[in-house]
Amino acid sequence: MITDQLLDNAPCGYLQIDRGGAILRINKTLRRWLGYDGDEEIEARSIEDLLKTGSKIYCHTHVLPLLNMQGELSEINLTMKGRNSVTFPALINAKKDAADPGKIHTFSVFVVDITQRKMYESELLKERKKAENATVRLKQVNSDLEQFAYTASHDLQGPLRTISGMIELLEKKKIIEPGSEGYKLFSLIKRNSNQMKMMVRDLLEYSKVNDSQPDYSSVSIGDVCRQSINLLKDDVKNNGAVFHISEMPVISGSEPQLIRLFQNLFENAIKYRSEETPVIAVTQNTTHDYYYIRVRDNGIGFEKENTAKIFSFMKRLHTDEDIPGTGIGLTSCKRIMKHHGGSISAESKPGEGSVFKLQFTKN
Repeated sequence: MITDQLLDNAPCGYLQIDRGGAILRINKTLRRWLGYDGDEEIEARSIEDLLKTGSKIYCHTHVLPLLNMQGELSEINLTMKGRNSVTFPALINAKKDAADPGKIHTFSVFVVDITQRKMYESELLKERKKAENATVRLKQVNSDLEQFAYTASHDLQGPLRTISGMIELLEKKKIIEPGSEGYKLFSLIKRNSNQMKMMVRDLLEYSKVNDSQPDYSSVSIGDVCRQSINLLKDDVKNNGAVFHISEMPVISGSEPQLIRLFQNLFENAIKYRSEETPVIAVTQNTTHDYYYIRVRDNGIGFEKENTAKIFSFMKRLHTDEDIPGTGIGLTSCKRIMKHHGGSISAESKPGEGSVFKLQFTKN
């Protein structure tokens, strides 16, 4: 019959067995996979004889009993064995055949050779393991770099304090005559010393924002803003900066990190001021899923194409001679927002101030 020909040459293996697992029929495809040619007799009398030891036990204790109870099984993984130590992993699907009255119950078992799938899964697992190992190494490298940055910046503060003290002493005692060649060199040393102090301070702050989970608590953003302003009280006073803080939400977060975040934003708003008195406004609106907070200033602003650059590590739009800075503050802000499951973005136009937008996810 044509159905017999199709079954014999089907792309999958086929077995017909009785309730005890005895083989009643086997197609040519499965014969070939098991290492038998043509119609030569297969030594196996039961489906269990075609299985390796572990699969044979599983078939006897689970597969055949369940097949007899349920009448069908699907997606069963077994390892088949054939002639001359031939073995291959197989996926088994079986279903009870329709039987005429008075005839024995039989089951059709369809076998798929999944050797290629297993090889693919094995390679996938190897690559996944490599990726996991690379991630672990990368985290360790990042941790080591952060520790190095912390240690280096912390240890550099001592010598820098000594240098700063000596500079102040030279200025106080007026040892170097203003306008002289030596005073020009002294001014250069002083400027670079101050730049180094800022760099060490910002590196130290950046290294504190590590990948470990900070202690979260309920934090009032209004209180955070007031504490940040207090930390900048000298800059606020010297520049006559004015702050307008709207009613702010209480969120779940790390208070020290959030204070550092707003301190950086406020400090930048004052540092990059225009000729007008610095005015910084903090507003918010809340949706079902997010808190949106905006920090707006009336400073010098920047070109739209520089938006990505200002958040890059140690990238600046101005020279140290024009406006002192390190290019680390906004990178720290971005990192803090990431650790809080949020994001930061900015909009600005030259001469029209800037708006920094913070998005916090509601917990």
